[in-house]
Amino acid sequence: QKYYPVKIALANMPVGRGVNLMVYPMGHRSPGWSLGYNAGEDTIQGSLPGGNYTVEASTQGEGEMTGMLNFSVKGEPLEGPTLTLVPDATVSVRVREEFQSVLSNFVTAQTMPENSPPTARRFSNVHVNLMAIDELNPSRRNATSRLAEGSAGQELTIPNVRPGRYEVEVTSGAGYAASVQCGGKDLTHEPLVVGLGAVALIEVVLRDDGAEVDGDLEEGSGSGNPEESRTLYLVPAGETGGQPRSMQAWQGQGQVTMQQVPPGDYVALAFAERQDDLTYGTEEATQGLLNKGGKMIHLEPRQKVSVKVKVIGDDGE
Repeated sequence: QKYYPVKIALANMPVGRGVNLMVYPMGHRSPGWSLGYNAGEDTIQGSLPGGNYTVEASTQGEGEMTGMLNFSVKGEPLEGPTLTLVPDATVSVRVREEFQSVLSNFVTAQTMPENSPPTARRFSNVHVNLMAIDELNPSRRNATSRLAEGSAGQELTIPNVRPGRYEVEVTSGAGYAASVQCGGKDLTHEPLVVGLGAVALIEVVLRDDGAEVDGDLEEGSGSGNPEESRTLYLVPAGETGGQPRSMQAWQGQGQVTMQQVPPGDYVALAFAERQDDLTYGTEEATQGLLNKGGKMIHLEPRQKVSVKVKVIGDDGE
């Protein structure tokens, strides 16, 4: 297979910064191809066989920038196309609290800076986390929200979000996320897609009519030392969407209570060790959790439910 020289100009490259490159067949994100960066000429260079490709470039360090270019190698050297870097996207978050209580995740409080008069400062107890769905590109990292600068309301911002697909997780000190949407898309079922330099708006509705679950954790034959911590998990059943919820029982305690659990169907399980890779989101995955010893529970708004589950040890027993 014959290879041909490739030379692509890189525009808007910050001086003295490194760059991550990823090359793959157009429309098929897969490893196997590579090009290099010539800092002296601000070009992307290397050799590729004939075909259609996509190259992605992302800078390293503060104030990240990203660019993407589709190009073709047609049996001869390629020189001339330009990949232009643009600032990474900013994702805005608008939060609406539909609470039946006087609680709020947004407060304004007086702070006392040293040698300065008291200053009113806005605080938020809502966090929106974006988890990158991309195992091929390590530069596509997670991102988290912060209170929008100068906001007197309930707006958050997530800066420096690179193009890609993200799972969205919402946590709050009061209430639960009843709705998470972007452009009419339900982000509890579908990933957030962020384009190159795009500015997206996520709309979050919080409610405080969640259910309460009391878990009674019963030691299993292979669950190890009963004096060690145990963790109760509520995993969304089937294709209902949402994120697993967990709470740890302290050493020697076999009871745990979860509050403000969103209404819906869940599989309740307890493990001797924390689980960071539970499979869920399909009927098959739900059946697998039930086969492990999980118990199906249905939660209505403001309902209180008790469930007894056996602690699963490292050996799955």
